[in-house]
Amino acid sequence: MTITVPGAPSWTVGLLAIVLVSGAVLRGVALDRQGYWHDEIYSVSHLSGFDAYLFPGSDLEATEPVRSVEQWSEDLAERRWAETLPRNLVHEGHPPLYQLALKAWTRVFGTSVWGVRSFSLVPGLVSILILYLLASHFWGRGIGLVAATLTAASPFQVYFSMEARNYTWAILFTALAVLAISQIWSRQSRKTSGWMVLWWLSVMAASYTHYYAGLYCGTLLLLSVGASTRQRALHLTVPFLVFVPWLPMLRSQLGLHSESHWTAGAPGFIESISGFVNGMLDQLTGVFGSAGDVERSIAAAALLAALLLRAQVRPTVRIPAGLDRLFLSIPLFALLVVCVDLITNHHTILVPRYSSSALPALTLLVVSSVALRPRIGSVLVVLLCTVNLFGSIETARGLRAPKQMLREAAAYITNEYDDGDVVLVTPSGPTLVGIARYLPSHVMLGSAAPSDARLTAERLAEQGATVWLVTQRLGAAYEMNPQDLLNDKPPVRFVGLDLVRLEGAR
Repeated sequence: MTITVPGAPSWTVGLLAIVLVSGAVLRGVALDRQGYWHDEIYSVSHLSGFDAYLFPGSDLEATEPVRSVEQWSEDLAERRWAETLPRNLVHEGHPPLYQLALKAWTRVFGTSVWGVRSFSLVPGLVSILILYLLASHFWGRGIGLVAATLTAASPFQVYFSMEARNYTWAILFTALAVLAISQIWSRQSRKTSGWMVLWWLSVMAASYTHYYAGLYCGTLLLLSVGASTRQRALHLTVPFLVFVPWLPMLRSQLGLHSESHWTAGAPGFIESISGFVNGMLDQLTGVFGSAGDVERSIAAAALLAALLLRAQVRPTVRIPAGLDRLFLSIPLFALLVVCVDLITNHHTILVPRYSSSALPALTLLVVSSVALRPRIGSVLVVLLCTVNLFGSIETARGLRAPKQMLREAAAYITNEYDDGDVVLVTPSGPTLVGIARYLPSHVMLGSAAPSDARLTAERLAEQGATVWLVTQRLGAAYEMNPQDLLNDKPPVRFVGLDLVRLEGAR
């Protein structure tokens, strides 16, 4: 199983090494600079078997009694991983591969922030190399270095390489699937058994890592059917059959998450496509729209230029085999996600990280402009790499799309906390579990349902306790809202959290 790479000057090896080291520094130097983000609490909790969700049968209720953080820590540290694994996999809502592999990883590297997050760092770095190989296959090592550099400097990938979730693994496995299928497409009359094995392994791994990673691989399969022999098409279908035994668990997850998940409610078709396009700009610049207008404009220009330049290619110009099918996989994937949203009544198309499995193909589309029209394409891609490098540095430092919410809020409370105070969290779940990780052991901590949190806080205050009310505000606007005032005091704002101190009656 070899890759034929045209034009291979020896200096490209040194440049690729520099790109890889730079990518490692961007991702690794600040791996533990920030505390765990809300979503990471699910991953970390499941390592001990604790369930931070608020579903029937989980380890938490909407209202939890006030106990010391020391007592909470003892519960969180219980070793029940194997016992609670089936329940937690249903509640997690994702395929099982990431959680199983993370457990094995932490047995070796420990459960520190660095030990847990480094598991996402590894695929973030390997993806740089895979994009190099992919672009080199189509256009030679010079363009391969461009693709590797764009991947290494990507704020989107830097962010998720520092997060204890499954997204960088999903991107890596789909990149490997793209690499395998690209080789199979270009070797119609030659032996492809090695690449077929890579296709099987990568598709199975992608499908068991993130559902939309498997769905994206399905688009590659659909695009292969008309261009393959019947025997080869059957071979390409094999890895999808391995997913069949998981379907009953998927059905259980859909039944549990269908109404409660925050993506409930399908958008219109125009809103879906617009959201997908905005998501592509996020993937090329930074998560949660954290990039500025300049960066997003440059990304949009680079993407549009690639599309226009491809449309203007003369018929006499040779286009690498399978390249157009690969580009077509992006809109086809978007349409499939829209169909899934309509069937399940959700708006996952509006969540860029769910669709990030198409990022390898999207990266190749952008760098194709350098191959098609070197002068125009190089200027745009160099500009994009430059602004992304600064964006990645700010992302690593926590200045863009910061993860800090739980640790900073806990530090603020700790500095002001007096014996007899009570920390009340609403809602329960990962906010309660996360803030318990960062508070001193003597702090008294409980939770209340959102509907009666204010009354519970006021009742505790009337009994003489000073109450620290911690309110999760993920997805909400961060401007001042008069309804959030408690005891005539504005809340102290953190990322995704509001904090109000209610003085106890004396």
